[in-house]
Amino acid sequence: MKALLKILSQFFSGQDNQIITSEELLKEYKWKVEIDKFVEIGSNRVNYSKDYSFQTPDEILKLLNNNTLLWVDERNNLLGFSNNEKSLNNPFA
Repeated sequence: MKALLKILSQFFSGQDNQIITSEELLKEYKWKVEIDKFVEIGSNRVNYSKDYSFQTPDEILKLLNNNTLLWVDERNNLLGFSNNEKSLNNPFA
């Protein structure tokens, strides 16, 4: 399980070479998020993705403890990686 979490955290985080400019403000995530399971993974960076980066939803901010979360929303088929600054949300099948 630890190996899987390490692979996933490296996939979603790492060096954020692309700095978000004022023209590329993070989109607001307008859909409901229902976190079923989550794991705190320290204080990793969350990379920027044009299609999948959003402001961290309030439901996730409530769970954050100045760490980074890897989370699953089974109801809405989402896998996400979030910190206080931004979230990457990817639909899964």
